[in-house]
Amino acid sequence: MKKEQLKSAFRTLALKGLKKAALSPSKRALDAKVNHALKTLLKELDPHSILFFYPLPLEPDIRPTIALFRRQKRVRLYLPFMQDVSFKMVPLRLPLFTKKFGVKEPSFSHFNHHRVEVVVVPIVGTDRSLRRIGYGKGMYDRFFSRLQNKPITIFIARSLFFSPQIITQGYDVQADIIITGDGALLKGNQHDRVDYIKLPRLRALSRGRNLPCLQKGKQC
Repeated sequence: MKKEQLKSAFRTLALKGLKKAALSPSKRALDAKVNHALKTLLKELDPHSILFFYPLPLEPDIRPTIALFRRQKRVRLYLPFMQDVSFKMVPLRLPLFTKKFGVKEPSFSHFNHHRVEVVVVPIVGTDRSLRRIGYGKGMYDRFFSRLQNKPITIFIARSLFFSPQIITQGYDVQADIIITGDGALLKGNQHDRVDYIKLPRLRALSRGRNLPCLQKGKQC
């Protein structure tokens, strides 16, 4: 079976799992863990610009994290604004408007932003390369290809759906770290190694001593 077929089959199974998680009584607890870990990591990274996403029902509700950083006036926040088969990055400002697929967006901005320090991305699943398996539209792939810098990329999911077999392509967006309600995945020092971190350990590791890939201004 070809990679695209494997990825499509994996996506179908993962979406069923995410729908089940969205209806689970533990949904709020999982979302709280995701928000806590995300806030901890972002505070340590101390970025001046963040591209968030506005959550859909299958995605963790990260609105508490967005609200926290909106209160920090020195941090510029952005949300995606869909355009054809991709999107542009626009400043997060109220009110938000419901658009295609039920996504909420700010009003359009004519100013072009091509640099951002941290990007928080929703995923359906991932594989051993920590590349993104999304909804199959390719919007994030096209967006990242236009960026003028390599931002720190944080994938977010309520539950982790992971393929030990590499079923993604080289053009798929790759994470520096993945945060879920169960724990986190981090690229290891070796090319094909993936480290699993329980969320309590993430608090200690996120101080930067053991996360060289995620230290501000450094690349893996």
